[in-house]
Amino acid sequence: MLPLLLAAALATAGDAQVAARLDSALQVEARQGFSGVVLVAHEDTIQFERAYGKAAAAATAAAVPPGRLAFWIASDSKQFTATSILRLQELGRLRVTDSIAQHLPGVPPDKRAVTIHQLLTHTSGLPTAYRADGVVERDAAVASILRLPLASTPGTRFSYSNDGFVLLAAIVEIASGVHFDDFERDSLFARAGLTETGLWGSEAAGVALAPFADPRQARGKSATIYRDGHSVANWGYRGPGGAYSTARDLVRWIVALRQGRVLGADAMHALLGRHVLVHADSSGQSWTGYGWGVRVEGGRDRSYGHVGGEDWIGHSAVVRFSPEGDIVVVLANSGDHGDEGWAATANRAVRHVLDPGWRP
Repeated sequence: MLPLLLAAALATAGDAQVAARLDSALQVEARQGFSGVVLVAHEDTIQFERAYGKAAAAATAAAVPPGRLAFWIASDSKQFTATSILRLQELGRLRVTDSIAQHLPGVPPDKRAVTIHQLLTHTSGLPTAYRADGVVERDAAVASILRLPLASTPGTRFSYSNDGFVLLAAIVEIASGVHFDDFERDSLFARAGLTETGLWGSEAAGVALAPFADPRQARGKSATIYRDGHSVANWGYRGPGGAYSTARDLVRWIVALRQGRVLGADAMHALLGRHVLVHADSSGQSWTGYGWGVRVEGGRDRSYGHVGGEDWIGHSAVVRFSPEGDIVVVLANSGDHGDEGWAATANRAVRHVLDPGWRP
């Protein structure tokens, strides 16, 4: 969630010089262990696109450009779930102010006041317990999550909850009347022109997926999560994660959002709204939108972004863009670097080049 100064960097140094500096910085990261793809664009014009490490070898083997190598994007999938909710609000099927009890069966008394808005902003009081992982039936997954004790009173505190986003996926399915996966494909991916984006349990045959950081980590996974070298559809991977995409498709997604091809203006304002203050520092504030984070500096939005990481797969992602249309996508398949996914580390290297005055 950082301001992007791509235009200023290019104006100062020129496209070729900035590209060379980016590549030099990322080569250093690659020597430290980074494997992945970095794409920098302004709107739909690609300014920089390179692959590093095992990802470069995978792209070459699949005979695809770096920006068409797919990665599991983990929590960056939340933006799709949030967009689905707002699309259904546009269609009159729900309101974000609705109680979840209006849409889900068997909601216990302590959770009947939880709203869809609170699930979207991580203020529902639900923890992250991964209760739906490997659960194949929707209602069983919902019931398991609803049995969790609340960590805080709904609406009082920001506390990141993957389980809350599983409930959002269930609400999408119930309110739309179609399978969650089908709604995502037909109402989001198709509208945005995404051809290399998909969901857990249904990898498209023609899509080149980056290899796991360490294939041994897949051993011993439940057969309802991963089997015979393929993901298996289950509710733990619907809503909070479970999408794969390519850097080029993620650029298409952001451009489609900005052009109003997925949501109308009011819904976009809600998607990227400053809903809950998460953190404030000397340079600005970080807010949560719906499936996005919003960085505010000098009283104005500077960027929108999110970070995702699938620990046992070793894939991680950073997607961020500015109100002016600068876009940075970093996708990695090299596991963690310290206490974060490699995509976050490589993203900082990109940021130092595009905004030399920035300090973490």
